[in-house]
Amino acid sequence: MTVGTESYHVYRYEGALNDIEDAVVLMCWKASQSLKRENMRCFISTDTELSNEEILSHYSQRWSIETYFKQMKTYIGFDGYQIRSQRAIKHFWLLAQFTYIFARAFKKTTFNEAIQEIRTSKIGSIIEFVYHQTSNGVPLAHIKNELNVA
Repeated sequence: MTVGTESYHVYRYEGALNDIEDAVVLMCWKASQSLKRENMRCFISTDTELSNEEILSHYSQRWSIETYFKQMKTYIGFDGYQIRSQRAIKHFWLLAQFTYIFARAFKKTTFNEAIQEIRTSKIGSIIEFVYHQTSNGVPLAHIKNELNVA
């Protein structure tokens, strides 16, 4: 199968999959790469009427959405929040969206790289703060209180 200028091998399995009575699993890898686990991508569909091309087209259209939510869960803690009120949920979503957009725009790189740079910078700032405070003779208890770790 060819997508753009790249050729891919596609293996299609159709049948039972765990609790799903009938599903399609597509295992794909670039024709130029060896058949190794790290080169393979798997796609699942419960619509067995779709062709390989249609399934892969649907996934390609959703891919940016899926990776966005994975990044939000991994780096922003999106899957760990426990908010019940609708207003709090909206505020959390707004802050999460702002964080994502700010990181991408501020660093002009991928979200993953931007978050790592921002966190490294933040840790560096904390180390500098502690160094300057201790150099000026500020007690450790006061520094902990300032950092909200007391």
